[in-house]
Amino acid sequence: MEIKRILDDLSRGSQTVVERVQEVLAALHEGSRGTQACINAANTVSGIIGDLDTTIMFATAGSLNPQRDSEKFGDHREAILKTAKALVEDTKALVAGAASNQEQLAVAAQNAVRTIVNLSDAVKNGAVSLSSDNAEAQVMVIHAVRDVAAALSNLIQATKNASGRSLHDPAMGHLKEAAKVL
Repeated sequence: MEIKRILDDLSRGSQTVVERVQEVLAALHEGSRGTQACINAANTVSGIIGDLDTTIMFATAGSLNPQRDSEKFGDHREAILKTAKALVEDTKALVAGAASNQEQLAVAAQNAVRTIVNLSDAVKNGAVSLSSDNAEAQVMVIHAVRDVAAALSNLIQATKNASGRSLHDPAMGHLKEAAKVL
């Protein structure tokens, strides 16, 4: 009878430990939402950079041709400028997200990724409209957005590292430097 009571107590105690561990894991998961969003964002931006590198190779080879001859770069200029301005605002929110809560950081990271995808597409469409006769300009324009994507990747990494740190932490200094580059 004594052994049964001990086993019952042990079973109840084990169940309590399991419940508490689940609560801790849930809190950790919730507390890292922004950090995880930054990791996902960095992976997505890395893919964008790879795509832009491939597009640069096609442009360098002179095989980036417009679908319609009537298309002009000016047709894409407004979309590029509008999206670039949106990216500036998104990067400000991303930097601010490092000092705020995980939810705001997650939203800022997701918005920045969405905007760099849109900017990349707008610039590629604009570059294609230049025609392969102007391959050097195509490469230059695509390389510019590639540089922006690389700077954003660095900023996302710096934001992830600075998240939750004090303003005097070296990671915050690195974040400020990364923000200046972008």
